[in-house]
Amino acid sequence: MPIIKFSTHDLPLVLKTKHKYIEVKTNDAGGCFITDMTCKHRGGPLTHGVDLGDSIMCPWHKTKTRKCMIKHTNTPYIVNELKVSIMLPEFERFIKIN
Repeated sequence: MPIIKFSTHDLPLVLKTKHKYIEVKTNDAGGCFITDMTCKHRGGPLTHGVDLGDSIMCPWHKTKTRKCMIKHTNTPYIVNELKVSIMLPEFERFIKIN
């Protein structure tokens, strides 16, 4: 399983895998929130969807996902001197969130 490394200064960030969009954000304690932001309908990136308050509309097919249904993952990671190391199978690329 590959270990992906990046700086906390790059966050928020999306880690694109073969089948998922994983969002990484910092939390107040200096750690990370790691969330699966993949639309359940057709696998679209909810990170680039429209925020509708209590839900997010997928940019691909306009399917709405309630925010309470989006879960943090148990993906293992380490933060050391502002560098994040995360184990992520099938990693393809980084996508910067504006």
